[in-house]
Amino acid sequence: MYPGIFCYENSSSAASIDNMLDNVTSLLWSSPKDRQPILRPLAVNLGKSSYLSGDALGIADLALFSAIKQLGLDRDLQPELRKWFTLVSSHLMGGKGRRRSRASSIRKSFQKRRNSERKNSERKGSGKENTPQRSIKKEKSPKKEIKEPKQILKSSGKEKTPPKSVTMSHLNKVELFNYFTENGIDFENVEHPEVFTVETMMPYVKHLSGAICKNLFLKDRHKNLYLLSAKYDREFTLSDISKAIGAKDLRFGDESVMFEKLGVKQGCVTAYALVNDKERCVKFLVDKQLIDGSHDSVSFHPLVNSATTRISSKDFNKFLYLTHHTVIPF
Repeated sequence: MYPGIFCYENSSSAASIDNMLDNVTSLLWSSPKDRQPILRPLAVNLGKSSYLSGDALGIADLALFSAIKQLGLDRDLQPELRKWFTLVSSHLMGGKGRRRSRASSIRKSFQKRRNSERKNSERKGSGKENTPQRSIKKEKSPKKEIKEPKQILKSSGKEKTPPKSVTMSHLNKVELFNYFTENGIDFENVEHPEVFTVETMMPYVKHLSGAICKNLFLKDRHKNLYLLSAKYDREFTLSDISKAIGAKDLRFGDESVMFEKLGVKQGCVTAYALVNDKERCVKFLVDKQLIDGSHDSVSFHPLVNSATTRISSKDFNKFLYLTHHTVIPF
């Protein structure tokens, strides 16, 4: 939703907004005693403008508003932030006048874009019946139904080329485990419901020894790609990492690029996905404690967020050697 409505990356304040988003991320990971110091810098501009990055609702406002609601901090806000919180709440929850109109226009814009994308998708699929699914429906013989997809995948015709999302170049969870076995990497896997935050995952993996890890897919101003992995409770900001490695304006990467390069979707980011980056387009930024022997083992998602897999730190270093990626400790 954000890229279509809040296009900020080409604006002059993109770096400032990214720093705000870094602070919001830090807020979610911080202990209660550290939250107020993180909130103070975010309120600096509120005396000059109505919103965090100007006079219009932006992505930083939505991110901070969401974090405050999740953490239940709305009763402990400074005066400037309390006034801002009330304004954003009124805006989002259907305030009167211009606020209601603005919120309505955002929803209509988003819905219009979704409808347009749906129509384009339907239009693309309404050509000649030569796609795998339609070919299968025409075949009466079960044997032909099995062979037909293979013939289509091998075809060089433009219409019959499968989209990247169904290519076989990316390993899945089972194939990752086979890769571990083939390379002498012992692993312990824990199945659990889908999780999207470390907090929701911890009850299922708290019995695992070693480091439970968090992961981010990033890019810089020059479109260099990075995968960052760190122990789940290590605190840092992207601006700090940028300075440490000499990168310009680290920010979150696009999910479509992440899937193309690493074969994982949002919520499933993992260091194990490096195995899918055959061209080594992604540099690996790693918490040095994960590779220097500080922990006996490390745990990551096995390309899906419905399981967590632990391997020894020694085998993790072996895995990084096998993938031949650029490893940058921090």
